[in-house]
Order: sequence, then C-alpha cells, then structure tokens
Amino acid sequence: MDKIKELRMTLIILLIGVFFVSGCFFNSKHTVSFKTNGGTEIENISVKSGSKLSDVKIPTKEGYDFVGWYVDGEEFDMNSKIDADITLVAKWVKSTEEDEVPEETEDKTTTTTTKATKTTTASDKTTVKTTKTTKKTSITKNTTKTATTTTSSTTTTKTTTKVLEPSVDVPDIKPEEPTEKVIDIKLEVIKLSEEITSEEMEESLKQEKETEATSTKDEEEPEKVIEFREVRYLRISRTTDGANVESNIDEIDLNALLASDIKDWTITSNYGVTYKPILRDETILLEEEKNVTSLTVEYNGFSYIFEYDSEKDTWYIKYPTVSVGSENGLDLIYYNNLETAINVVRYGQVIKILEDQEIKKTLNIKFPITIDGEKNQAGERYKITNTEGYLFNLENIKYNEEDEVVIKNIDFDVDSFIYLGESEFTNVKLSNISLKIKNNKTDKEDIEDIFKDIDVLSML
Repeated sequence: MDKIKELRMTLIILLIGVFFVSGCFFNSKHTVSFKTNGGTEIENISVKSGSKLSDVKIPTKEGYDFVGWYVDGEEFDMNSKIDADITLVAKWVKSTEEDEVPEETEDKTTTTTTKATKTTTASDKTTVKTTKTTKKTSITKNTTKTATTTTSSTTTTKTTTKVLEPSVDVPDIKPEEPTEKVIDIKLEVIKLSEEITSEEMEESLKQEKETEATSTKDEEEPEKVIEFREVRYLRISRTTDGANVESNIDEIDLNALLASDIKDWTITSNYGVTYKPILRDETILLEEEKNVTSLTVEYNGFSYIFEYDSEKDTWYIKYPTVSVGSENGLDLIYYNNLETAINVVRYGQVIKILEDQEIKKTLNIKFPITIDGEKNQAGERYKITNTEGYLFNLENIKYNEEDEVVIKNIDFDVDSFIYLGESEFTNVKLSNISLKIKNNKTDKEDIEDIFKDIDVLSML
C-alpha cells in the first residue's frame, strides 16, 4: 500500500514538472518587424513561438498597390509558423490608371439634372423616387473620360413610369485647349578650357634663369606659367530652349521628377560612377571621361534612367530594368539593362532582373556573382533571350576555390548558353530556371556539372 502511494506521488510530481517545462517552452515569444518601403508604418508585434500570424495590417502607399510581404526575396506564407524573430518587407507595384475610352468630342459640358419618377404599383401605392445625377465630361487630346455619380432613395416595383424632364437651361461652355507637358531639361556635352599651373614648366624656367644670372646678385623668382586644358562635361540644364528629353514614364512620376531640383539628384553613369556634380546656377556639370550613354537619376527614393538615342540626338526618361547591390539590398543602384549591370557589378554582388531582357552581345562575367529574376505582375518569371552566340562568357572569371556563380528564377531562350573556354571554373549553380538552347557549342562534358540541377532543360 505504501508503494502504491509512493508511485502516485512520483507520477504527480512528474506531471507537474512536465506542465511547468512545457508552459515555459510554449510561452516563448518572437518579434515580427515590418519594413514598409515608403508605405504607412506598422508597429512590431510579438507572437508566441510556433504560432501563425493573423490580422496583419496592410500598409498603403500613394500611387502604388500592395503585393504582399516578403522575406529574403521570397513571398512570406501567412500559414507558416513563427519560430524565430523575422522582418517582413513590403513589395509594391505602381497603380494603373483608369482606362480611357477614345471618343471624339468638341464640347466640355457639366450638367446637373434632377429626375422625379412617379411609380404606381399594383396595390395603388405611390412612391416617389428621386435620382440626382451629376455628369462631368472633360476633353483631352485624344480621349474623353466620363464619370457619373448617382444617389438614389427608395426602390419599388416598376409597372408604369412617367418622367418629368427638368426645365433648366444648360449654359454652353467653351472647351479648353489641350496642353502637352513640356519637359524643360536639356543634356549636352560641352568642352571647357580650365587654367592649370604647370610645375614642370616652372622648374624648367627656374633652371634657365639660374644659368643666365651671372651678373645679378638678387635672383628673381620664376614666373608662374599658366596653361589650359580642355575638359569635357555633360551639362544638365533646366530650360525649354533646345530641350532634348522625352518621357517614357507615367505622368505622375514625370510631374514629381520635373517638380524636383536637379541639385538634389544623385546621378550615376552607365560605368557605375556616381558623380560629384559641379553646381552652377540652374545647371550641373558632370565631368565626362568616357562616352556616357545612360544615367541613373535617384531622387526621393525613386530611380529613373536617362538613356541617349544617338540617331535622334534625344535622351529618354525610362524606368530601370535591373538593380545591382549587395545581398542585403542596402546599397542598390538601378540601371537600364543587364549589359550595363554585368559591366559594373563587383565581386559577390547580386543582379536583380526587373524586366525581360533581350541581349545583343555576349556578357563577360568577370567575378562570382548572383543573377536573380523576380516574378512579374502575372506571377511569371522574367525571360532572357538572345538570337546569336553565347549568352555568358566565363573564360576569364577571377575566383577562389569555393566561389560560385548563381543563376536562378529566370526563363532562358538562347542560341548558346555558357562559354567556358580554357577556364577550369565550373561551379555554376542553376536554380528554378527553364532553359531553351538552340545551338550550344560547348562540349557536353564541359557543361555536364552545370546542367545537372536545371529544373527544365530543352535542347532544340
């Protein structure tokens, strides 16, 4: 009997211990932080370990639609359990404007009418339905937008309807002439002569005077020789006189850019050089040592591309299609295309593909890097294509033993994929890609290790 009592006490103590330990374990909590990338701020929350997130606030951002929460570049699954501190990063896409209906119009009229409708039902009950409709029609260059707002009171079964037309005179309003947005920006290459003092010429003159000064006690100081050098600058001016910039971005972004001060712009060339501009009145000068064909202009957290068309002698404002930066994304710079990104990327950096890319020449990869494609708005991977030759050349890559080139989340449709040449580097990691190769010239044994992890491989 005593043994039974001892056994019961032992079990009770064990159960109390189990409940105490489990209570301590399951009561541990983790912090969930939110990075809204310019959206409305959301306070951090604390959740129990192993629980799921619920009722997470949705941030808002003017001119953008919220896509979802992301962690390390991947969309976060709200059904997953939280077992560590995490930071959720908001992803946005630009809002699309309302569809415009093409329609020829000559008049711009604002009409307000009030209709009184008398409705008689089968039970001889009469109900008066009042509808106030305000219709605004505005004229633009080729389109007409019509917005109608209707407010109504009660509704009844309709059998017989008698409409009382209003007797209000509508005044004729003369339509306004449409105006186009003028882009008052001018980019041009200029040459300036700058004074410099030549120390070599000073030293030479000093030596000549020393040899000639045989009868003078007081030696004169050598004259300073001023010479000039010619320096090329890319000058950006805010003027309509000779403006040579056109826009391929939406009107909201263009208006914000034009309302900014060019002195507040951060400008990077297609060679990856961030300029230290010289400010002169309403212009800035960028010393140009190379043939600059595109600029990245960053202002107020947004980046735009100025790309030069030599045939039309015109610069076009565009959205960037790639970004280059470290894996944590803190030092991103946006560029016009993948060719530019490959030229400026540094060791270990990540290139993000933001639009489909059509490549016209072989891209020489000089360092171990990562090329990652994000999904477009339709949820599809971005595509990289070329029509002739190899897409990537790794023959002259500089690497350490454990380095690797990572290519992921992209669809490829190319003539030839990777050229290795005499290089012994084969540590190329391919992940979540589809690959169509029309005419790969590299021997199969050279690319066997590269191709072994491809999700979809189609040799045409």
